[in-house]
Amino acid sequence: FNARRFIELKTKAEGDLRHTEKGLSAEDDTLPAEERQRIEAAMAWTRQAIQGDSPDRLHEALDELNKATTPLAERIMNAVTKAALKDRKMEEIDPKKI
Repeated sequence: FNARRFIELKTKAEGDLRHTEKGLSAEDDTLPAEERQRIEAAMAWTRQAIQGDSPDRLHEALDELNKATTPLAERIMNAVTKAALKDRKMEEIDPKKI
């Protein structure tokens, strides 16, 4: 059970790291240095935990990565929403389709 859990967590961690790297490069100019450092530290911890054999440690690293990247994810979602709604009038937006 622990081996399977670790493999599942490892797969999730690798995907999260790829998405985080993509997000970091997309928001490179707007990211405060302190936020970037926190994300990079969480990414390093996650990479280290992937190399280990403890599902609990990897789970903790993923939790920290999630906390560190929440502001980045919000920034990206805001940019996507802003771009999607650009030049649209309020009456053109159907809330059921958002």
